[in-house]
Amino acid sequence: MFAVFAPSMPLKNPNAGFLAFADCSQPLAVASGQTGQTQLKERTWISVAKLSALPKVGKVKCTAISQELLAKFPVLKEALKGADGCADGTEVCEVSYGMSSSLMDTSLGISVPDREDYELSVTKAEAEAIAGELGISEPRRAILSYNDSLYVLYLRSAGTQDVSAQMESKFVEPVSFVPVPLEKGRSLNYTLTIKTWATYGGPVEIDLNATASARDSGLDARFEPSRLVIPERSEASTRLVIRAGEDAKDGVYRIRIGGSINHSLILQDSPCKYGSGCPIVKIGASEWGIENYGSDQYIGLGGRQPPEWLKATVETDKDAYSAGEDVKISAHLANEGAQAITLDNDTRLILTIYDDSNKYNENVYTIDSYIFGLKEPIVVEPGSKILLARAFQWDQKTFGFGVAPHDVEQGRYSIGMSFAGYNASVFHTETQFRIGLGSISKVPGAGNGGTDSNSGYNGTMIIIPRGLNGAEASSPPFYEPEEAHVKAGEEIRWKNEDGALHTATSSTPSSEDTGKLFDTDIIPPNRFSHPVVIKDPGEYSYFCQLHPWMSGKIIIVEPRATE
Repeated sequence: MFAVFAPSMPLKNPNAGFLAFADCSQPLAVASGQTGQTQLKERTWISVAKLSALPKVGKVKCTAISQELLAKFPVLKEALKGADGCADGTEVCEVSYGMSSSLMDTSLGISVPDREDYELSVTKAEAEAIAGELGISEPRRAILSYNDSLYVLYLRSAGTQDVSAQMESKFVEPVSFVPVPLEKGRSLNYTLTIKTWATYGGPVEIDLNATASARDSGLDARFEPSRLVIPERSEASTRLVIRAGEDAKDGVYRIRIGGSINHSLILQDSPCKYGSGCPIVKIGASEWGIENYGSDQYIGLGGRQPPEWLKATVETDKDAYSAGEDVKISAHLANEGAQAITLDNDTRLILTIYDDSNKYNENVYTIDSYIFGLKEPIVVEPGSKILLARAFQWDQKTFGFGVAPHDVEQGRYSIGMSFAGYNASVFHTETQFRIGLGSISKVPGAGNGGTDSNSGYNGTMIIIPRGLNGAEASSPPFYEPEEAHVKAGEEIRWKNEDGALHTATSSTPSSEDTGKLFDTDIIPPNRFSHPVVIKDPGEYSYFCQLHPWMSGKIIIVEPRATE
């Protein structure tokens, strides 16, 4: 297609005025072998547009199109008719998705909006024959005269993996944000229709896939057939089948649709854009929506300090797992107060799994649970403990955008829990487990209703307190303790309980030694830094690179002889 350019001198009467600026007495001559210089690739097409403004140069050479020429090249006749339809609005020449290029003819000052450009696939043989007849060489352009109008024709070519298609997809059956009940052992069917316009050099091959938003849902979603081959300006349909297994887990699940075009390009147009427009199914009576994300997405929650009498915890069923074994995870909320509480309508639970050995603490898997259209309030009575959402299973796999699920490496992992559900407060806690052989020493979750952040951990834990949120107006201490006394050689970790990203970087912002002794890199909310060890006694200042006014100090002392 053509990028929008400031139009040249518009015509009051284009049909009468254009031909005065064009010499269409004879077609341009083509030197022997010249058309071969166009170096056509696997996919070829022509772009034709009816000119609505005069070129910025003087008279231009053009080719008068005869009926004999149109009879010889029916595709050319179809393209001219399509260009007329683009100009008068009777033809669809622009859609939301598809290829769009910035090709324009600066030598003539010609540019054509996408909505006026008609594109039609041709075979390589047709393209070479048209190029020879019309005198097209580089820059693969010809000005045509037909029915007292001028047209610009471009011959386009690209590799199979370099082009997408203009297309639109939609479900035949109505799809809404209201979850559709699905019984275990039963199926739902939806018909998906895909319509194409310009496909840039041949039919478009579309491979479709579908998955439930939670990998442990027990739902199987697939297309039958999963591959469609659709010619240009045509349409085809397939069926989306969603089946709930007998062991499907209660919850509300979105169906995600993906795929590829011509075996390589990511499918950009789908009926579910930005997470909406696809079916949503509900298993059982649960009102919890559940979704999983891979290593390319992090979700954090921020809020006020929760009351001490309300405890949020996350547990695994074991401390250590064999490679490939399902990790069973559950989160609970305990009310140790004297009165019943009701959870907020926007209650949300986020469990993030990450590799402790990773320097940057990058997550490998995220479980996101939220209340979806709550009908009955969730009440937690005094002295009671409830399971949040449901029990989860992680199959030890990670994935990302465009990356297929694959096994994680053996090692130590942590699960960070963020829970927002009562009086705008947010709970943060953590637990650890190991994949493979060996035992672990658990690092406790901090900030969970007064939990001692150093309990069970042999090193020094420094807390970045909640409520800073990166605001310069916030008051110290920015790190707790503000001055940490640490034995030489002892491990130090920082726990970020704030809702913003932070670092702990040695020295001061203006020093040449900034970060040379240690730098935790970015610590996301509800995450621990990687360990830091300082062997030499002395006083060491540090600060947050993202918020330079935040500072702290570590005082390293020699261990006593009896230790």
